[in-house]
Amino acid sequence: MPVVDDDSWAERMARQVEEAESKREEAKVYQLAFWADDKRAMPHDFIACALFAAIQDKDARYLAGEEIASANGLRITFRGQRLTQVHADVWQGIMHLARGQTQGNRVRFRARQLLRLIGRQMGKAQRAHLMQWLSELTATNSDENTCSVLCAASAPTLGEPVALLAAAS
Repeated sequence: MPVVDDDSWAERMARQVEEAESKREEAKVYQLAFWADDKRAMPHDFIACALFAAIQDKDARYLAGEEIASANGLRITFRGQRLTQVHADVWQGIMHLARGQTQGNRVRFRARQLLRLIGRQMGKAQRAHLMQWLSELTATNSDENTCSVLCAASAPTLGEPVALLAAAS
């Protein structure tokens, strides 16, 4: 009768279980929660970490790896243009449009559509501001996963529809 090496068998089984769990995780489909059409939503972590400052655009400055929040031993270090409440409005508008999509799908919209959704005028200057805000949102970086901006895109030109990746939060 052949001898079974218990250590190698256990290692193989552990590897198989790990591979099965990895495949199961990859197959999961994440989707944002649904909320009423007249409401906007933002993860509590974004609010708690002060990602979007209560300052005016003119007072926003570039932060080069500065700590913006610290609580319960968790520090948030931020790099990029300081995000304001205007950025929060834009982010919430994008997430509102993305709420019907699963993670990884593109959310397409025109600048005018997003501006209307967040209660802004739709003129040329506002469309240019929107492109700037989108550029600032996508150029930011945070050292903590709980507070990183959840959209990815390159800054589009004024005539093109905007396409951002929907992200689960």
